[in-house]
Amino acid sequence: MLTTFTVIALILLGIVMLLAVPVEVAFNIENDEASPNDVALIWLSGIIRIPLTADSSKKRQEKAAKNRKKKTRRRGKNKAWALMRNASFRRRLFGYIRDLFRSIKIKSLDIRLRLGLDDPADTGRLWGVLGPLASLLGGIRKANIRVEPEFAEEVFSLQSQGRISVIPLRILWISSCFFLTPQVIRALAVKS
Repeated sequence: MLTTFTVIALILLGIVMLLAVPVEVAFNIENDEASPNDVALIWLSGIIRIPLTADSSKKRQEKAAKNRKKKTRRRGKNKAWALMRNASFRRRLFGYIRDLFRSIKIKSLDIRLRLGLDDPADTGRLWGVLGPLASLLGGIRKANIRVEPEFAEEVFSLQSQGRISVIPLRILWISSCFFLTPQVIRALAVKS
């Protein structure tokens, strides 16, 4: 009996130790069709590299599933708005998002986004919203984020590459602390 508990405890300890090892997400994404997009999970200092690429058949299956679920999406939006009206849930949700962003370590990040709409006035309105956000994002250490408006033509151009590191155990801890609080349980139970 004691050996069974010892074996179970050692297995759990091993799982916890593996989850405490940082996982890096390395990516190189461009929005044009010619360049290959490369996204990979790197674990144990590069010993394990898991490429994450989307298969075109999977994309077709997802589109078909979206077409079937259009009716249920409206009901989901109503539930989401009802949750956001709950002040204690909203406070916990913003704290959860803040803690998740704090647990992400940016090793390098380079993003260049050019966008323009067919009407320059609409591009100006969009830039009025995105401009301040771009200046805030420009202050992130180890990140080079550039958002450029294009008033002359309709364009969407994205080039991004970077390495972001997270510790899975920390993400699990933050998520469990969020989902197991009485306010969140109460809000999710009432609205479901």
